Amino acid sequence: MGLNKQVAPDGEIRNAILFNASKREIFTTNSGYKSLQKRLRSNWKIQSLKEDITAEKLEGVKLWITSVRNVYYKYFHPKEALISNGVLNREISRAAGKDISMVIDEDGGGNNAQALTFLYPYGATLNIMKPAIAALSTGSVCFPLNRPILGFYQSKGGKLAVLGSCHMFSDQYLDKEENAKILDVLMQWLTTNDIRLNQIDAEDPEISDYTIRALAVPLPASGR
Repeated sequence: MGLNKQVAPDGEIRNAILFNASKREIFTTNSGYKSLQKRLRSNWKIQSLKEDITAEKLEGVKLWITSVRNVYYKYFHPKEALISNGVLNREISRAAGKDISMVIDEDGGGNNAQALTFLYPYGATLNIMKPAIAALSTGSVCFPLNRPILGFYQSKGGKLAVLGSCHMFSDQYLDKEENAKILDVLMQWLTTNDIRLNQIDAEDPEISDYTIRALAVPLPASGR
């Protein structure tokens, strides 16, 4: 097979596939994508980019391939979510020893969730309905955005806390970021009456609705 040459509307011949290697990607043409590169190079010119992307670097490029993480790349596994703005109730920050004055917005009714940073590994999101209260979320950076991951429920019969990750407090992750502080607050809420959640935050947490996008596919006629 000859080299695949495609002409763009501006007359430029684009026959290259560019693999991004500028952000320490997990997979590159030399590691992880070797077989893919071999399969493509019979028809395409394969390039690897280690510098920052510019318009000049994309000249002649038909396709740009990159391995994208869904969160900040301090942790390389895509299931290790670093969440820096996921606290939904300012009382959690106060109980963790944070300055509560840094948590309240100017109007007194908001929640600056930057107070605690935690690592949420191999976790799921939760569907939390009242009277249960969402306490932590995925924040505005980790995908899916602003979905609950920790919920509290209290009745006369006792207290219940549900966390979407059993790994978060495991030996491997307990000492990562401020996970231990989250655990301390969780245990304090479960075993004492010292933590009283902020009612404004509890009534109106910054969370997104759970939605499922379905694709309708027409079925072929049965022929009967």
